[in-house]
Amino acid sequence: MVRKACINDVSTSKVMNKEIMSPRLITIDPDSSASTAVDIMLRNNIRHLLVIDKDKTEKPIGMITPLDLRDEGFTDEGLRDAIEELSMYYK
Repeated sequence: MVRKACINDVSTSKVMNKEIMSPRLITIDPDSSASTAVDIMLRNNIRHLLVIDKDKTEKPIGMITPLDLRDEGFTDEGLRDAIEELSMYYK
């Protein structure tokens, strides 16, 4: 929304969802690791990752953003750097 409507000073009431939505939905399983989530976000250049419950007909159960991962105290320096790279979008 910010990149496609607000930055271009377009009234959000005049923008259709299909004009701003991603062409395909990228999801993750709730049992996946934080490093997997970060990897998916970086590979797909996304900042929001939909968590789906595959046991219940792929029902959405949450959303992961870089802000969710920032203060988790990860010891892996590469993972911390990747999370920081993702978090730069929010500064």
